[in-house]
Amino acid sequence: MKIDGKKRVVIENLQPEIDGGRFPIKRIVGEKVVVTADIFADGHDTVWTNVLCKRPGDNKWKEVPMKLRENDRWEAVFVVEETGTYLYTIEGGVDHFTTWRRDLRKKFDANQDIRVDILVGIQYITDSSQRASADDKKTLLAYIDMLKTEKTGKKRYQLLSVKNSAT
Repeated sequence: MKIDGKKRVVIENLQPEIDGGRFPIKRIVGEKVVVTADIFADGHDTVWTNVLCKRPGDNKWKEVPMKLRENDRWEAVFVVEETGTYLYTIEGGVDHFTTWRRDLRKKFDANQDIRVDILVGIQYITDSSQRASADDKKTLLAYIDMLKTEKTGKKRYQLLSVKNSAT
């Protein structure tokens, strides 16, 4: 059974809220809504989290990535664009790729063998390439080819240290 990580993330202390969401918060047009929450996962895995906001009747939620502010406290901001009611919620999950990359750095820095970890990374990148746009897919497949053909651990690690938004 594959676990996607969403069931392992805890979200608590959502602010702003009044009586558990029973009453609406108040803002005026142009004012920022600063949403904060304590968000964490079991274990030491890295998490990702977004605020989703929309007006009633809108079909699509607007995603606003949250940023880690301190310890387990996350924050995001959206702006009230017109008068009326807004709905917002938070979603989150385990960021398996970022967790893997962080742990790879620790193993590399400790001069441990990272060959098996590289294979795990290739699988993560392969999975990401299946969801990526055509341009990002091309870049990701090139990374996979380099990781498969490069034999030194240092060069492989350097390839994976590059930030890539598609993963």
